[in-house]
Amino acid sequence: MKKLLLLLFLPVLGFGQQNTNFQTQSMTTDPCAAKIIYSSGAINQTICEADPISHIVFELADGAQTANVTGLPPGIIYEIVGATLTISGTPSDVAVNEVYSYSVQPINVNTNCSGTAITGTIIVNADGELTSTSGNTDQTLCEDEAITPINLTLAGGATGVAITSITGADISWMNVAVSGTSVTITGTPSQDIISTTVYDYTVITTGSSCTDAEIQGTITVNPTPKVLYNNPDGTNGNVNQAVCEGALIDPIVFTLEGTESANVTGLPTGITYAIS
Repeated sequence: MKKLLLLLFLPVLGFGQQNTNFQTQSMTTDPCAAKIIYSSGAINQTICEADPISHIVFELADGAQTANVTGLPPGIIYEIVGATLTISGTPSDVAVNEVYSYSVQPINVNTNCSGTAITGTIIVNADGELTSTSGNTDQTLCEDEAITPINLTLAGGATGVAITSITGADISWMNVAVSGTSVTITGTPSQDIISTTVYDYTVITTGSSCTDAEIQGTITVNPTPKVLYNNPDGTNGNVNQAVCEGALIDPIVFTLEGTESANVTGLPTGITYAIS
């Protein structure tokens, strides 16, 4: 610390006379003075990864020419132009929600002294992340068969999932279980179908305050081939018949469901079948 000496002279008392008495007074100055003043922008901010922060602006004062800035998130920078220090940028991706406590401390480069720092907090929230670990999000199976379990992994800010169908397909048979970061989808299509049916589904992360992730897939179900016989009025012929040799049988009519062909065996010689 240094002291500045001030001499205070008293005014002239009268003609030809002067008061030669004087008083002294000292004033203390600080050569290490360095100060930073908050100007604009929120000192504490909460943002999503990949979103830019609002600029935070400070002014250097009282001998401060630069500042020591620490604790900023990756991707966030500061710049000093003249006496103005600006913090800006876009945080890099984060694996989980992160809290960054930063400090801006003014520095007098002439004296190498530093002033009182201003501190703040930048919270970077992670997007929801979802990956397939089983690689079987698209499957083809037969009616009444269970799907092979579909395994997914949560990351980022995701804590759970929701499942839906963009086309409105009935996927109520798909069961979703979440344990920690593991997601397992199981189930057996229960709908009675007569033709190939495609169930589309979308798994969307939940729990993140930022962007959700999604995985889409399809389950293609082929109907079980069926041969249907219905003869309420007797016009389709009885499946069991007794005829004399040389006599015609009554035509026996079946309906094919889920197939366009059939393997017919055991017919007597002379008895044939046709599919139309």
